[in-house]
Amino acid sequence: MNLGDAAFRCRAGTDWPGAAAAAGRLVGVDALNGDELSVDVTWLVDTGSVLATVRDCVGRQFGRQPVTGATASSTTGDPVGIIVTGLQAEFTVEDRRGRLHTVRSSPSCYTTIKYNDGGSDVLGMIQLSDVSATVHWDPHGGVGSMRFRGFGDKAAGLLGAVRRRWSNK
Repeated sequence: MNLGDAAFRCRAGTDWPGAAAAAGRLVGVDALNGDELSVDVTWLVDTGSVLATVRDCVGRQFGRQPVTGATASSTTGDPVGIIVTGLQAEFTVEDRRGRLHTVRSSPSCYTTIKYNDGGSDVLGMIQLSDVSATVHWDPHGGVGSMRFRGFGDKAAGLLGAVRRRWSNK
């Protein structure tokens, strides 16, 4: 298990009961001096978010320039921030044996830097897909994991096929 919620609070101080959260970092090169830089974040794992989104106080540390003309908006249409490349989301993913592995998304994955410091740093599904990970979450229990794709899927599919075959006899 590498996701939890109990004490998770977004940066604005709002409680998110049942929300999946994971410790991680945002990694990139400082656009001003070329040094590698990393910033610790608590990722809110939002399966409805395509792109990773970080607060302005996190993103501004990298001196990134926006992709020309690219901005992001929320599902309500409100402007959220600028879209940049060159930043990597770092987080842990569980393998089939339950071992945790630290992974980084590709710097070519788009990241949104918010216009303000409200809300949380959100791990987008592009970043999970980039490292072949999926999210498994129990909102009632407040536990779950990010797993490498295929974690148990083949075994569950095979077991289902065997059950169907034997139930048809």
